[in-house]
Amino acid sequence: MLEPRSIHLVRQRLEVMSTERLASALDEITTLGLSADAQHTLEEMLLLPLCEKDPELTLTGYFDRFTNGRSSPGQPMDLYLSTAIRK
Repeated sequence: MLEPRSIHLVRQRLEVMSTERLASALDEITTLGLSADAQHTLEEMLLLPLCEKDPELTLTGYFDRFTNGRSSPGQPMDLYLSTAIRK
């Protein structure tokens, strides 16, 4: 597990990534051979800034990433998306 400071630094870098780069990184995650938990953690970290930058792309291109049984109503991905859509 990463230290809180490291997580903060990673999130700062993700926030400045372009929509295209975030989408590309999300597409690459499935090819890394990560455990389901590690893959889910990375997806959540990338989906938050993508939701904020382009909610429509997130819904049309990555909806399955947070509706595949790993997240239930009121969980982080639902909250991220609802917050982004309200902006």
